[in-house]
Amino acid sequence: MKSPRRSKLQIAVRVALVLQLLILVVIAAEIVRNDWPYIKSTEEVGRVTSPDGKVDALLVSEHYYMNSDVGTWVYLVPKGQALPTSGIVPIMGGENIRVTNTEWISPQEFLMTYEKNGFIYRRDMAIKKD
Repeated sequence: MKSPRRSKLQIAVRVALVLQLLILVVIAAEIVRNDWPYIKSTEEVGRVTSPDGKVDALLVSEHYYMNSDVGTWVYLVPKGQALPTSGIVPIMGGENIRVTNTEWISPQEFLMTYEKNGFIYRRDMAIKKD
């Protein structure tokens, strides 16, 4: 015959396992809901309008869940519009960079100057506008 103490211990272990499982389910739901461990928050930190006034180059900072990395990206949007929540790809940028300058060289060419690991980089891109 089993001792009453042992069956209470078994019940306590089973309850603890069920609680751990519930916690894991809640964490999994949060992961799916927030697209974790990827982007935690997105913030527009700059906007430069093209010389012809048709588009804005948005400088966007993205903070991540899993680490202290920050992504800085440039997106093109029609002048005055906000960054769409989906369906847009950055034209340039990177993680853990410090952007020092963004400018339009011409209506079809954009330049970004940034620092990474103590080095200064300049990246320009030809832009085809529809």
